[in-house]
This record gives sequence, structure tokens and C-alpha cells, in this order.
Amino acid sequence: AGRADPADVARRRLLCCALWEGRPMWMPSELAAAERKLAEAGILDVNALRDALLDGSLNQRLRGAKAKVFSQDTIAALCRNVDAVSEPSLYRLLWRCRPGWTAANMSAVERKFAGIGVRSVEDLRLALASGLNRRLQQAGMKALSGETVRALRALLAGRP
Repeated sequence: AGRADPADVARRRLLCCALWEGRPMWMPSELAAAERKLAEAGILDVNALRDALLDGSLNQRLRGAKAKVFSQDTIAALCRNVDAVSEPSLYRLLWRCRPGWTAANMSAVERKFAGIGVRSVEDLRLALASGLNRRLQQAGMKALSGETVRALRALLAGRP
């Protein structure tokens, strides 16, 4: 398989950020599920989401794709927050580190990090300094690749 188009990856990220801004209590798996069902309905970026929210067609499009519709509370929250699109800094850092990661990849890494108490950029900085991969392995999880660890360290040190 070829590498993902960086423009498509950026559009998907913004969509995920808009979803998470509207529903910050969602677990990453719920975010990934929402992203998948939106894609099934042809909503692939934040502009398409905004349009479907504004014209009231979001749930109708989901029904047409045979996907579960959003609750009215979720629709209202997305309407209020669709323009905010500001992802949490840990996710921004992870996505900058690994632009090809999907929401499912992010979910898996978030679960790993949560399992060892890493929930912020500062937590990650400390974990990298004290043996992130060793901590992951001690918790029974697969270590991150050396390439990912090096990329995270470089980003935290201000190097691209």
C-alpha cells in the first residue's frame, strides 16, 4: 500500500479534532467509530461535517449509509464546536510525529499511554526520560518502535 496523501491525512485530523472538541468525553474508540460512520456517509472532512450540520442532513446521510445516527445532544454539541477545531496538544504531538496514523492507531497508542499514566505532553516527556518502552513492556504492552521514540524526542526537543 502507498503512503497516505498528506492533504487527506490533514483533513481527517481536523475532522477528528472537531469530533473530539464536540464530545471531549468520548473514548478514542468512540471517536474512531464516529469517524468511520461519517466516512460511510461520505463526510470526509470538517467542511462536509459543517455543511451537514448546518443543513440538518447529518443523521439523514448516516441513515442512508445504514449507520447509527448521532443523538440530538451530540448533534447540538458538534454544532456548537465544529469551528473550534483545536486538538489536545498530546494528540497534536503524536500526529505530528506519525502523520500516517489513523484514528484507530491513535486510539491504540492512547490506551497504551493511559495504561502507564501518560495523559499529557509533560507526562510523555517524563516517560521518555525514564524509559517509556520499558514501562510499556512492564505493563504488558508492545513497545513503540525506535523510530517513533526518536521522532517523539526530536519533536519535544523542538526539532522537526
